[in-house]
Amino acid sequence: MAIGEMNTVSIPAEEAYGRRDDAQVQTVPRSAVPAGVEIGTKLQATTADGRQMAFTVTGVDDERVTVDGNHPLAGQDLVFDVTVVEVLQT
Repeated sequence: MAIGEMNTVSIPAEEAYGRRDDAQVQTVPRSAVPAGVEIGTKLQATTADGRQMAFTVTGVDDERVTVDGNHPLAGQDLVFDVTVVEVLQT
């Protein structure tokens, strides 16, 4: 591509953030999460082996909270419109 040239780049979900994994969606007791969570709240948990995991709250009722550990873009094909604005020599 040359300066000023435009192109569209598509990345299939499998090569981007992967497919959605239903096993990453869990329902936990309301007492297991901080008070005041609502749909869209981002939570972080530590696994037994010390890894950090991010979750998004996708459902809330009086007794349970549903959390989703999938990346927000999992399962989606990505499409980027790009324009070359500068070429640098290294």
